[in-house]
Amino acid sequence: MYHSSALLLADGAVLVSGSNPNKDVTYTQWPTSYSVEKWYPLWYNNPRPQPSGFPNSLSYVRPVQYRSRSR
Repeated sequence: MYHSSALLLADGAVLVSGSNPNKDVTYTQWPTSYSVEKWYPLWYNNPRPQPSGFPNSLSYVRPVQYRSRSR
């Protein structure tokens, strides 16, 4: 796909869409095509990390530390 974009969805899947570069709709040797695909990466069914240790409030200049571990 010449003109394409990908969007990371909230569930971790990726939505890929695009078309070829024809000016207008054509049916010549390389016809105009539009496509959309929902792609599931290899890690899609793996457990998601669980963040923890976030502070109750934030302030300027103070560094923030947190931890993340798999379920």
